[in-house]
Amino acid sequence: MYKPIDMDSLKLNNNFKWVITKDERKKTKYYEKEDSICLLNINKNNEQKYLDKFWEVISVANQIHYKYDIKGIYRNRIQCHRYDVGDWYNPHSDFYPIDQFSSLKLTCIVSLNDDYEGGEFKLFDGKTIEQKPGRLIIHPAFAGHQITEITKGERYSCVAWAVGDTFV
Repeated sequence: MYKPIDMDSLKLNNNFKWVITKDERKKTKYYEKEDSICLLNINKNNEQKYLDKFWEVISVANQIHYKYDIKGIYRNRIQCHRYDVGDWYNPHSDFYPIDQFSSLKLTCIVSLNDDYEGGEFKLFDGKTIEQKPGRLIIHPAFAGHQITEITKGERYSCVAWAVGDTFV
């Protein structure tokens, strides 16, 4: 038999962050075609130097804010995305209750450029995160988000997901 609970007795985590952003100190242009890690609409990259950088910031953010049991980066690679005019990403979360996707815990995105129009990063609570080169966005994989339609130019970003044992 269900017993009513006192909602005021539940413990809240007032330090929980739905999203963390950090700007890189120096400006870089990874998206330039001459020296690009984003050559295709979705390009997979497993170079150690990029994995090291992503893992360092994911680990620090996790230690300070989330404290999830994370073990590594999904499939030991990052994904580089190019959105062209007319491209968008539907509202979604990166956490799915199927197979390997149920182990996704944190999403980490690095914006590589801002010389495009549209392509806003929006969370389901209505918050829009301004995109600028070197801006890092980390959020729980279950947080709903979307990329609005690109109306001018090309939008470049790199994404990695921290994984661990399924939430219990």
